[in-house]
Amino acid sequence: MQYLHIVTHQYEGQAPITGANTWDIIKTRLLAMLGRMLNRRQIPGTIQPMSYDDPLTGDRITVVVNPLFTVLSVNTRDYYFHRLTGRFDGTGTGCSANPPFDCTLDNIPE
Repeated sequence: MQYLHIVTHQYEGQAPITGANTWDIIKTRLLAMLGRMLNRRQIPGTIQPMSYDDPLTGDRITVVVNPLFTVLSVNTRDYYFHRLTGRFDGTGTGCSANPPFDCTLDNIPE
C-alpha cells in the first residue's frame, strides 16, 4: 500500500504522483469519505487530538486525527498511523506545511 503514503502528502482530491491505478484512487477516496463520516460522528481515532509542550525536553508534541491517518508530531517529525486500524504507516517532516493535514489544534476540521 505504498500509494497511501504518497497520498498523505497530496492535497485532498488529487491523484497520487505515482504508483496508483484507478481502483487505488477510488479506494483511497472512499476511505477518506468514511474517515470524514467518522469524524462528523465524533468517533475517535486511536488517540485524541492534542498538543503538549514538554517543559522537561522542550519538545512540542501534537496529535491530529484526519480522515485517513492519525498523525503524531514531535517538533517537526511526523509519524502516521492508519485512521481505522491504528497500524503504523510511515513518517514525514512538517505536516503543518502540507495542507489539508495542518497539525495545529486551531486548524483541526470539525
